[in-house]
Amino acid sequence: MAEMKWRDYYEQLLVNKAIDINNDLSTQVNYGEKIYSSAVMSKKQFDGNLMHFRWVVYKYNKEYLVFYEESKNLSSSANFTRKLVREFSWEKGAMSFALEMLLVSCGKLQRGGVLLS
Repeated sequence: MAEMKWRDYYEQLLVNKAIDINNDLSTQVNYGEKIYSSAVMSKKQFDGNLMHFRWVVYKYNKEYLVFYEESKNLSSSANFTRKLVREFSWEKGAMSFALEMLLVSCGKLQRGGVLLS
């Protein structure tokens, strides 16, 4: 698959249901600049197995994409499945408190919503 902008990719998802939005790490999608990736954390599931997860934030122009990625096996990053949590456009208004704190923690936003370059 040729590289494409993330918005084109997700618009294509709406037309072609064959593309899996929750397992897209193998595709060559340009999400913009990765501005934050949390440390990999682990949680024990009800069956006793560990699930590993992390948060990743991309900035594309003035839009932010927040992904939740999880894996049962840490042997490679291809084992992570990615779920789009939130798309935020600066022009659209107030963001959620959780997203604001995530951007503050990675140094891209000051508390109170002041966008840093």
